[in-house]
Amino acid sequence: MRRLSLIVLSVLVVVAGCGTATVTTTQPLTGDRPRPDRVIVQDFGVNAPADERRDGQAVAKTLTDTLITTLSDHGIDAFHTSATPLPGARTASILGEVVYVPGGQEIRARIQVYQGAGSNTRLIAEMEVNTPRSLIPGTDARRTAEAVAARIGEFYRRQGWPWR
Repeated sequence: MRRLSLIVLSVLVVVAGCGTATVTTTQPLTGDRPRPDRVIVQDFGVNAPADERRDGQAVAKTLTDTLITTLSDHGIDAFHTSATPLPGARTASILGEVVYVPGGQEIRARIQVYQGAGSNTRLIAEMEVNTPRSLIPGTDARRTAEAVAARIGEFYRRQGWPWR
């Protein structure tokens, strides 16, 4: 009986960890901008009630770190805000927040991509990502970051820019 319980639990963990992140583009990436020289990823914020904030902050940190790593793995010069000089005219900046969803069945992240510096900064894309919750800590944030990176990769490929 105990063995059967462990098998059922293992199957539930695997199935719960397999949900697909859904990316909804609310403002498509525009093709009239030059290829970014680098991408700066700001720390994701958290929009949640006080009793959910700690969990939201852990998700936000994992999301920020995984997005930087994933973009870097694809050949993009991606950096955390604290690890790079101020943005230049061709620099892209990613800002976002993890939004609390009542019931806790999904992770929702709102993401904006800007390019430029100072008064020449333009919003070039906006998206929302909904990722079903899993039972494995950190998995949701990683799947969310990978979905955002995949959407950026689609844009890079359409532009003919390098993407590994």
